[in-house]
Amino acid sequence: MPSFETSPPPAPLERIPPQSVINAVYSPSSPPGGPASSGAPRRSLGAIAAVVRQIDRKHGAFFISRLILMTGINLRTYDAATPDDPHAVAKLARALRSLVPATELDGLLQLLPIQR
Repeated sequence: MPSFETSPPPAPLERIPPQSVINAVYSPSSPPGGPASSGAPRRSLGAIAAVVRQIDRKHGAFFISRLILMTGINLRTYDAATPDDPHAVAKLARALRSLVPATELDGLLQLLPIQR
């Protein structure tokens, strides 16, 4: 006769961060200043997210959607801890120059790590 006893449910799988994040956080060989002290250009954190947050407050979600269409980058995936991709920053700056009035453009561009 078959047994109808149930086995305990499997333990939930823990979310494992990508290997690149593990290496960046736990690598003992990286200097305390991170990659910036090795002579490589330092990537800023959260500048794209700050611009998106400010534009969302002032102009709304539709404006962000227009920026996403113009840049081809899902800008809503960036948060305060996300490193800013230099190509994404350049595309965002170009789109901002064509959509945002000059009076507020300077304030937004100051948030981005770009060469003016």
